[in-house]
Parts: sequence; structure tokens; C-alpha cells
Amino acid sequence: MKWLGQWIWAGQDDRPVNERVCFRKSFQLEETDDSAKAKLHITADSRYRLWFNGNLLGEGPIRSSTAHWYFDTYDVSHLLQKGDNLIAIEVWHFGHSNYQYIEARAGLLAQLEIHRRFDTVLIGSDKSWKAMKNEGYRKHTVKRNVNLGWMEHYDARDWDEKWINLAFDDAEWPLTAAIGSAGMLPWGLPRPRDIPLMSSWEQHPSQIVELREVVPVKRVVTVNARDNFYPDARDANARVFSGFLVTAIEVSESISGRIAFPSHKWNGVYGDVIIGGVRYALDDSNREFVIDLSIGFHLMMIEICGVHDDLFCHILFDFPIRVKLAHPLLPPDSAGDTVFVTLGPIEQTIPVADGVQPVYGGVEDSGLNRAHHRLKEIATCRNVKAFSKYVNETQDVPSFNVMDDEYVFALLTSKTILKRRPLLWSDGRMLRAPGEALRIKASDPGVDLELIIDFGEITIGNVAFEVEAEPGVTIDGYGFESMVRGEMEFTEGLNNSFRYVTKAGVQPYRTATRFGFRYLMLTFRGLRNDVSLREVRVCRTSFPVSEEGKFRCSDLMLNEIWTISRRTHLLCMEDTFTDCPTYEQVFWVGDSRISALSNYSVYGSYDLVRHCLELVPRSGERSPLLAALYPTDWEAAIPFWTFSWVIACREYVMYSGDTAFEETNYPQLKKIVQAYLAFVNEKGLFDISAWNFLDWAKLDVPYAGTVTAYQAMLAYCCKLVGQMAGDRGEEADKQAFDAQYCRLKTSLREHLWDAEAGSYFDGLDRQGGVSKTRSMQTHLLVYLSDCVTEDISDIVAQRLLDTPGEWVNVATPFMAFYYCEAMRKLDRLDRALAMIRKQWGGMVRYGATTCWETFPHALPNRLTRSHAHSWSASPAYLFGTTLLGIEMETSGFNAIRVCPPDTDLEWAEGAIPTPHGRIESYWNKADKAMEVRLPDSILVTVKDNVGWDIRIYRTN
Repeated sequence: MKWLGQWIWAGQDDRPVNERVCFRKSFQLEETDDSAKAKLHITADSRYRLWFNGNLLGEGPIRSSTAHWYFDTYDVSHLLQKGDNLIAIEVWHFGHSNYQYIEARAGLLAQLEIHRRFDTVLIGSDKSWKAMKNEGYRKHTVKRNVNLGWMEHYDARDWDEKWINLAFDDAEWPLTAAIGSAGMLPWGLPRPRDIPLMSSWEQHPSQIVELREVVPVKRVVTVNARDNFYPDARDANARVFSGFLVTAIEVSESISGRIAFPSHKWNGVYGDVIIGGVRYALDDSNREFVIDLSIGFHLMMIEICGVHDDLFCHILFDFPIRVKLAHPLLPPDSAGDTVFVTLGPIEQTIPVADGVQPVYGGVEDSGLNRAHHRLKEIATCRNVKAFSKYVNETQDVPSFNVMDDEYVFALLTSKTILKRRPLLWSDGRMLRAPGEALRIKASDPGVDLELIIDFGEITIGNVAFEVEAEPGVTIDGYGFESMVRGEMEFTEGLNNSFRYVTKAGVQPYRTATRFGFRYLMLTFRGLRNDVSLREVRVCRTSFPVSEEGKFRCSDLMLNEIWTISRRTHLLCMEDTFTDCPTYEQVFWVGDSRISALSNYSVYGSYDLVRHCLELVPRSGERSPLLAALYPTDWEAAIPFWTFSWVIACREYVMYSGDTAFEETNYPQLKKIVQAYLAFVNEKGLFDISAWNFLDWAKLDVPYAGTVTAYQAMLAYCCKLVGQMAGDRGEEADKQAFDAQYCRLKTSLREHLWDAEAGSYFDGLDRQGGVSKTRSMQTHLLVYLSDCVTEDISDIVAQRLLDTPGEWVNVATPFMAFYYCEAMRKLDRLDRALAMIRKQWGGMVRYGATTCWETFPHALPNRLTRSHAHSWSASPAYLFGTTLLGIEMETSGFNAIRVCPPDTDLEWAEGAIPTPHGRIESYWNKADKAMEVRLPDSILVTVKDNVGWDIRIYRTN
């Protein structure tokens, strides 16, 4: 399309941090034409929300990179009206990269095209638009985590939500600035969105769980130390460094209490704490200590030394009184509101994912040099006077980067429950009945009220409600996934929260950010008078699907597992496949292969699969090693994920029949596999330094060296790309990749097979050291990669069927997918079903409505981490491809074979989506009868099954 609109922004800062700007453009139509067609094209950096004549249309753009920036198109024909019309847009610029976005610069680009019978009206974003910073959102706040970015903190007293309406007076709003044409850098010419707009609907809760009175911990302090230690850094990379974060505790009476760090290093900075010369050693298993403080000033130094994914330090002070902090070097009249200083970095390592150097400079396990002379010297300071000699090396943390009681997660996990208020059956009417409200009575000073609402299943979307309150009531929202016998499982590593501060009267609120959860906790703080709550709901959004795939059989447990797999998969379908709706909402490349396969059995959304596959190689704009997730600038390369992408590309062509995809993407596939082949050494071994992940299990695989499973998977990728080359008639390429496959397979047998033990090593480090473990994971992946040589094939098969007890076994549903695939290849479907019945059945027995990230109780002190995870939805794929008796013979389901499965089931029925339409199948073992209904365009071969009555019906 031809862009008339220009990129625009407001204010002097072109890269503001966590800032929202509202834009308005009003225009008049002297007359309307029923035949008029109006389309509004829009994109923004980082995110937009769009209203047209007061109607919320959607948000976007979809995940983009500056080299492939997308725009969205909305049909607004039905919303045009004679006279005044209004386009209203809110743009949120993150200012920092996260695991879904790469920081660029702030901007909005929009264009309305109205095509009437005799003319065309074009309205583009330009300097005539008006804009104003939305002061309702707090700029200086905490993050949910490094994956998702900023927590939403909105004060309704500071903004008029009627700004989206025509009647709103914007006379005081300034005009915007045009910053460049549609093709300007960094974005280039935006590309049209290549997947449909999201579907949306509302989901209401199922019950109120409880209402209780609680007393929060006295003080939680958050320090955003990023600008001090790395003032120019906007990327999502982990920081590897050492230094100090320092304050002073001022005590007016002797007290005893607890100091804790509620977040581990994935979501917060902490380290050993030194107070008065006494060191309190902390690690991820113990992040708190008890201390007695006497009257006076106590120097508190936090020694930072290691890998930190973000630089927010959350400190919980659990004392009988609210602890006072002071500047460690300046008197109060000189320090003002500043109470923290930093010193450092003393040492630092820049993360590199080039395949050669260790990712974090070799500190993955040991951390930085804790014996560094500067660390030891500074740590000897016992008091403020001793620390004062470092005054010229310190830097004050600005007061706006020190936040009190902002980290909602810590407030919720460290409270005291006083009592539970009784709930009447009539209170639940608020959940469904229009206009019904739950009256929440005020509590005593210092006491908060927590309301827990159950949505019945895990959901994802924008939280919305209506509340009637006095001004200044703080409502903290927090979503979590599980309660076990009345006890919450908190979202460790995720501040899954928002904060809303009320204005006076009746007011609706809808979060601008999306949350995943099953249970919603609303905490009312500072409640001096009663409030009324009504219309609590989730505004769901998802990739639009039709439930083409179906499955039902004689085993009720398998039916329930199918249901939770399908529900999980839908929750993880956004503008890409995502890993989970709650913790991350990230497009992980390796997870998405399983998502794609599940999709082929459940929804048949081939367009989303293709979109995801085409995103992956774009991370190659930054490095020849593909990123494990995208879009992000986090230096994270997992070779397993790249190899999974190559395999998924081939599988996509097989299931969709989209041969044009292979034709278009073959050059990329060839280039990427060749980039990984560059790491094959003179012994024919794939030697790489990366995040060498196989499974969440205690595997001894090297960070730098040869991972046996990767050797096999790279060989298999060579085999697949060689097949693609053959399909294209690229004979030289085919021969080259076939030769590499044979070379890697031979080297694997020669160097990575232990003949005496009859098993593969898990890997070799660069010094030639052999891994201490042997594992099911390695043998599964070697076997599935067609890399077991004929002379040892029987030995490997036997190991897979009769695993030695000392081996590391399958630890997650992710690796269980590969186990089930291996059992299918070994014609042991019974083993695959036994695994699923045991592990997924264990989830169902705990009342799971979705599939868990890990097996039940694989993690200490909790059932699992994420209760909905896309890599765990693979049973849907297995059931659709094996238990309905339909086997794909040629790509795109152009030909199939019908064969009743050899299984312990008595009967099964269901449907499989295909590019031609649904194939429906029903079979019954007792009657030896099978019926298949399918489109005319699919060729059918019926396997000769003695005694079975197999009937084929055409549906068109």
C-alpha cells in the first residue's frame, strides 16, 4: 500500500521508558455512503490500543523486528457516522527490550482510507494530530518479570478515561511532531500482518473462594539499579557483574526482625548481605535471615556477584515497626530522598552467544571471582564511617528508582492472615447477574481485604471490573494458577500483578496488559469506607480457530487428557505459539515444534504455523546462531531449538502440502544448517558453546563441547535439507548434505558410543572429559534422528525399552513427547499410552484443566511451575495421528491409509483437520467395524485387516 501517514510522536524523548501517550484525530464527514468501505491501517512502537468513535477495536502490532515491522488493518466501515468522527489511539513505549520485543524508538503510524462511490478520503497521522502523555500510568514502577516487562500501575484520579469519546475537550492538548515517513529507520516500510486479527470474548468467574482480612508486611523496598550499573543498556541480556548496593538502616529502638529477598536472580538482584561487618550468606535456596538491630545507624551492603536477568532489587523488611532507611554517606539535609548508592561494576562479563566463547564467560556455575580483592576490601566496612572512604566511587540511586510497597508479589507472599469473613450464597450473584454487586465492608486501619475469585480454569486476557469507591483506594490484582487444599501456589519468578487506584464514584477498569491465571486475588488497601464490586471478568483474546479436530474413546481418562491438551494449546495461541499464558507468553522456537504438531490434530491453523516458522530465521539478522526465542535481543542460543525448527519446516510441508514454503525458505534453511556445520571439528564432532539444553533434568552435558544428542540432530537436519535439495533438483546440495549426514553419524558412532557399557555418552567437554551421566534423553534423540548404526540398533532399542536404573530418565512432558515418538517408531504404542495415562493422568487427578509444564511433584514444594504449557499438549497430536486409524501417506493428506490401530481401546471416534477438510473416523473393536468420512479429493488405501468391515464415505 502507499502510505500518506507519517510516523509521529509527542515530547522530546524518542525512547521514553515505560511511557504511554494518547493520540486523537477528529474529522468530519458531511455525508455517509452506505456503500463506503473504510479501512484503518495502524502500527506503533511498542504497543497500541485503538478506538474508533469510542469503540475499542484491538491492540497490536504483532511481534515484529525492525527489519520486519508489521501493521494491522481494521474494517471501520460500520462505525463511520455523518458529522464528527474520532480516531483515538494509546501507544505504550516499553523503553526496554523484553522476551517479546526489541527496543527501537517510540512512534505511531496510522492511515484511514474511506472509499466512497465517487471519491476517496485519506487521513494519515501527521503533525495535525493531538497527543498527551497519559499521566494515569505510573512510569517508575516494577516489572512483572524480565520476560513480560513492566507492571501496570494506574491511578484513575490522574487521567480522564473519557478521552476516547468525541465529546471530550482536547483544546489544551498539544499537536504532535512528525518524525519521518512510513519507510523511515529503524522500522523500514511496514509489512501487512499475515495472520488474522485475534478473536475476542468475555469469560466470567465460576465462584468466590474466600474473603479475608490480612496485615501486610511493614515495608518492601524496590531499587531499580539498572541505570546506575548499566545506564545506557536497553537490551534484555542478563548482566554478569560484581558490585555493591548500599544503604543504612536507622533504628530508633532496638528491634528484631527478618530481611528477605522475595525473588531469585531470574527476577531480582540479591547477594550476601553485610550489616555491621557480619556477613549473611544467601543463595536461591535461602534468601532471608533474622537479625537483631540496636539503636543507631547500621550500614547495609548487598554484595552483588553473578548472573542477573534484571537489575531490580526487592528487599523485604519484616519488623514490628516500619524500618527507616537513610543515605549511607550523606546527612538527611544533604541526601534529600536518596537512600541508596551503588559501587561498581567491579568485574563484568558481556554475554556472547557466538558458539565459541562460553555464553557468560565461563561463569554459568561458579559465578564471578568472589575472592576479588576489591570485593573483599569493601566488604570489611563495618559502619558508615568506614565506608565513607569510597564516597568518590559511589553513585546515588535517584529517588524515583527507589519504590516503596510497589512489588505486589512480595506484599502478598509475606502477610499475616487475621481471619476469613463469611460469604453468603447470594454474594456469588455478583459474578453473573447484571447489576449485582458484592459489598465489601471496610476494615480496621492497617488491615487489608483479600478477595479470591475462581474462574474455573486457566484463562488469559485483560482483567476488567466495575467498582464504586471513594478516591484513593488501592486495588492490587494478582493472578495465580493453583490452590492445593485451600493453599495458594504463588507464581515464583513472576509478579503477576497490576495496581489500580480509584477515583470517586462508580468506575469501570480494564487492564491494558494481558494476564494468565485461574484465580484472581483482589486486595483492597486503605479501605476506610465500604466499596461495591461488580462485573468481574476476563476479556479473552486468542488466535481465531475452529475446533476441527475431535477425539473420544472408550478410556475416559484419555478423553479428559485430550480435553486439557486442546484447552492448553488454545491458551498458547496468540500472534505466535507461546510457551505459557501466565509466566512468559514467549515464542520459544523449540516449544513451537510441539505446538505445531498439536495444532495439526486439533485446529489445523496452518497459517499460524507458517507465520511462526518464518519468524525464526529473522533472529539471524543479529547472529548466525538462531535465537532460542523471538523477538528479543537476549543472547540465548539453544541448538536443540534450531534443529527443531528445521524439522518443523519439513513437517509443515508434509501436513499442509504447502510446497511453496519449502521453495521460498530453502535458501535460509541451507544457510543456517551450514552455519552450524562450521562448528564441526576435525574429528567430525559438533563442538559448540551455547545453552546446551535437553530437558529439565540433572544431565551432565557440557556448556562448551559436544552434546551427543546435538550431534545426531544436526546430522538429521543435514538429511532433511538434503531431501529438500533433492526435491528442488539441487543435486550438488543434496550430495553435500548427504555426505555431512554420513560423516556426523559415523563420528557419533566412533567417538560417542561406549562399547563396554553399551550406551552413548551424554557428551564430551572441550578437554575430552566424558559426561558423568547416561540418559534416556540422549538415546531417544539419537534414535529419532536416524543416527543409530545398524551394528548397535538392537542394543539401543533394548535400552529404550528396558532403561537401566542408573540412567537419567525423562523429566518433563517436553521430553515425554520424544519418548512417545520413539515408542511409536518401535511399534510400542502401548508404552506411549502407559506414559500418558500415568503422567498426564496424574495431572487430571489433581483437577488440572490444562497440561502442566512438569510432571506432578517434579519440583520441590509445589505441584509444578506453569499449570498450562504448550510443550505439554502433545497427547492431542498422538491421539489424532495414531488412535483414529488414519495415516497420512503423501504430503497435505492428498493420500491416506486407513488402518484400525493396535491398541487396548475398545472404540474411538474423532476428526482430523486437513487442507482438504475434515476426515472423520469411527471404529469399534467388538464389532470389527470402521467408518471413515472424508473429502473426495483425498485418495484412500485400506489396509487389509482380516475380519474388519471398513467402510469409506465421501463428504462432498
